[in-house]
Amino acid sequence: MAIPVVTLLITSLLIGLQLFLTFQVIGRRRQAKVAIGTADSDELSRTIRAHGNFT
Repeated sequence: MAIPVVTLLITSLLIGLQLFLTFQVIGRRRQAKVAIGTADSDELSRTIRAHGNFT
């Protein structure tokens, strides 16, 4: 059985992007000191939506 190289490559790139977006949200939440919601922060809201749209 052949190893699906293209699938592995694309999957690993997407996992990397998912992790990047996840850590961006974590960092923005720590900066804003917000655990739940967005606290009316436009920057935090955009970061959360980018992560949500990717997911």
